[in-house]
Amino acid sequence: MVWCQEEHKNMGYYDYIKPRFLTILNHARPIWYAGREPAAAPATGNKNTHLVELRRFLETTFNLRSFEGKTF
Repeated sequence: MVWCQEEHKNMGYYDYIKPRFLTILNHARPIWYAGREPAAAPATGNKNTHLVELRRFLETTFNLRSFEGKTF
């Protein structure tokens, strides 16, 4: 399962929802994160940087090979 969010990792629901999903899945499957890295500011302030980040994590989300070899 891949959790994708546009908010930064420390500002969205990932940290809240991950343990709940792991409980539902009996820790049998990983939950991968695809999104913006943690940051103090909610936005980059630059449209081009925003679009580059958006494209990067959407490509990661829909390319399951991005998660090969990673442990959870």
